Amino acid sequence: METLKKTGGEADALAQFIADKFLVSFSDGTLAYDSDLFENGVIDSFGVIEIVTFIQEQFGVELEPDDLMSDLLASVAGLAQLVQQKGAS
Repeated sequence: METLKKTGGEADALAQFIADKFLVSFSDGTLAYDSDLFENGVIDSFGVIEIVTFIQEQFGVELEPDDLMSDLLASVAGLAQLVQQKGAS
């Protein structure tokens, strides 16, 4: 149970950061946590840098260069999963 709660909290924190920083909404049904942020025009490569910085500061997770090529960077759900994986290692 704790893992699900933690993952939900991470996803919510990431979604809130992305909504505030990139002026989008997850609450109006336009975007879901599994929506592709690149395909929907929410982020580009500069946005990834901002999100990675947020992840490192907020969750204390260091991402490796290989992580920056991961498909998990494309959605809030994927980002939360990446944080969970890196936090457990």
